[in-house]
Amino acid sequence: NGSTQNVFFRHSLNKLMKRLPERHFLRIHRSHVVNLRQVAGLEKHGKGTHLRLHSFDQTLPVSRHRLSHLRPRLENALTRGAG
Repeated sequence: NGSTQNVFFRHSLNKLMKRLPERHFLRIHRSHVVNLRQVAGLEKHGKGTHLRLHSFDQTLPVSRHRLSHLRPRLENALTRGAG
């Protein structure tokens, strides 16, 4: 439906990631998992990179380590329509 929501999960994000479709979800930081279909873009913030989501006012930090995994996935999602 295009809405953004927070989900609270009482287990580790590693366990959550095992339950989510790998094609659409990616861990971008030790405390954030995002739906790639909701990504509006990347922004530089000082020395770091943040991710902007559709319909969400705040940006989320992307760890330097995970940025190398995020960029190709975003490019792939954009060319395939992430659907």
